[in-house]
Amino acid sequence: RRSVVEQRTTSATATDAEAAPRQPQEEEAAAEEDEGEETTEQQPPAPAPLEPPAEYGRQEYWDERYAKDQGPFDWLQRFAGIRDLLLAKAPALTAAATAAPATPPARQPTPPPARTLVSSSSSRSGASSTAAAATQEQQQQPPQGPRVLVLGCGTSRLSEELLGACSANATITNIDFSPPAVQAMSQRHKANQRLRWLVMNVQDMKTLEEGRFDVVIDKGTLDCVFCADNSTASVDKFLTEVHRLLVPGGKFIVVSWGNPQARVQFFERTVRPPGTSEKAAPLPHLWQPVEHFQLEKPRMASTMLENEETKSTANYYHYMYVLTKVTPPSK
Repeated sequence: RRSVVEQRTTSATATDAEAAPRQPQEEEAAAEEDEGEETTEQQPPAPAPLEPPAEYGRQEYWDERYAKDQGPFDWLQRFAGIRDLLLAKAPALTAAATAAPATPPARQPTPPPARTLVSSSSSRSGASSTAAAATQEQQQQPPQGPRVLVLGCGTSRLSEELLGACSANATITNIDFSPPAVQAMSQRHKANQRLRWLVMNVQDMKTLEEGRFDVVIDKGTLDCVFCADNSTASVDKFLTEVHRLLVPGGKFIVVSWGNPQARVQFFERTVRPPGTSEKAAPLPHLWQPVEHFQLEKPRMASTMLENEETKSTANYYHYMYVLTKVTPPSK
C-alpha cells in the first residue's frame, strides 16, 4: 500500500517555468527532475532542474506517439497507487446509485374539439393511464450511478480499473485531443457501454453540458498544459471548463508531477469566464481551500538511490490535489 502524507495547503510564488511536465515512468530511470524548489539550509542540495519539453504541450507530438504505440501506458501513477486516497476524497465514486430522473412525456398536439361529449369518468381513466405509463417508464430506467470525467486519458488503464471500484451503474467519460489514442481506446473497450471515449481538448469542452459530472480526474494532463504556449491563460481555460462541468460540491482530482509551490497558486487564482469584461468585479475563487498530498513515486529497484544525501523531496514524490467546486452566490 502506497504511503500517503497529508499536508496543509500553503500559497507560494512560482513561475510557469517551475511547472515541470509529466514524465513516463520509463524515463524516470534516465533522469530525475527537480521541481524548481529553492533549496534552504534544512534541505539537501537538489539536482539542477531540466527544461520542460515544449513538445508535451503540442498535439502533433501526441498524435505521432500514439500512432506508433497504442499499448496501455500509465503516466505518473497506476490506479493501485492512488486508489485508497482517491476513493476517500471523492466519496461520490462509491455512493449508492440513485433513481434516474423521469423523462417527461412528449407533448402531444391539441386534438380538435370532439363532436360527442366524453364522460368525466372516461377523462379520469385516461389521465390515470398516462400517469401509470410515466411511472412504468421511470421504473424501467436503471438507477443513476456516479458520473465521472477523465481528462487526457491517452491509453491509460485508469478508467477500466476505476470502474471496478465505483458503485453500480457508474459511467466514465474519457477525453483526449489525440484521435489515435481515442480510436485505440474505443476499439479496446467497445463492448463496455459504461466507458465513453471522445476526441476533445480540455480547454474547450463546450459540447458537454454544465453540471454533468460528479467527479473529474486528471493524471498528468495539467502538467502538459503548462508546457503549451501561453500556459497561464491555457491553465485558466482548463480550470474554468472543469468548474463548469462539475455539479456544485463536485470534486476535481489532479495527480501531478508539480509540487504545491508550483501548483496551488494556479488553483487559487481568481479566474474570469470567457467573455467577461476586465472591468467587471473580480469573481470569488472557483474552489474551496485546496488539499494536497504526497504520493511516493513507483520506482524499480535499479533506479533507487543508495546514498541518502543525494535524495530530494522533489525527486521522490508525485502529488495529488483535491479541489471542491464552489458555486458563486447569485446576485
